[in-house]
Amino acid sequence: MAKNLFLLLFLFLVLSLFSGILSQYELEELTWLDDKDDEISMFHSQHSAMRKCDFSSGKWVIDQSYPLYDSSCPYLSSAVTCIKNGRPDSDYEKWRWKPHGCEIPR
Repeated sequence: MAKNLFLLLFLFLVLSLFSGILSQYELEELTWLDDKDDEISMFHSQHSAMRKCDFSSGKWVIDQSYPLYDSSCPYLSSAVTCIKNGRPDSDYEKWRWKPHGCEIPR
């Protein structure tokens, strides 16, 4: 019985220490920067804003910077390579999901 209490106390102390360390690295301080972007076009996200973002509500928009990958890449699964499965056009690769009221970082 004493051994179980000791293990429980030890586990509690380890988890408390781990929780304290993680709290120092708040997500609110994260900044996403793309190497090719300058200060004007950088994306700065606050954790609270991301928490309020409803990713299920939005619309599909055309983005000329897409696709982010080459559809003939040999490492892509055949289930996600429409061209390898016989689709003749590639316009579908230029669409991305844009939630209402927030941005999804790349």
